[in-house]
Amino acid sequence: MYHKFFLGNATDAELEKWAADPNCDNKDECAEQLRRRRGEAAKPAVEISADAKYIASKISGSIWGVWWATLILGILAGVLIALVTHTR
Repeated sequence: MYHKFFLGNATDAELEKWAADPNCDNKDECAEQLRRRRGEAAKPAVEISADAKYIASKISGSIWGVWWATLILGILAGVLIALVTHTR
């Protein structure tokens, strides 16, 4: 386990080695220290819950249903108008 002071004084090469070491207890801290030195933004983990996925799929399905219904009704209305005006 490395002390924060020690991580601050470690070289970039040492931090890279420790961040890649699967046996290092502080590999996340080493990677974070290395990111801060390089000026890189940390990549936050984004997890989407199962409930959110379910709701999104239902909304998406509803939107597609409305789109298809509008398309079909538009085509049917066009055909009906063409038949009515053509038979006169």
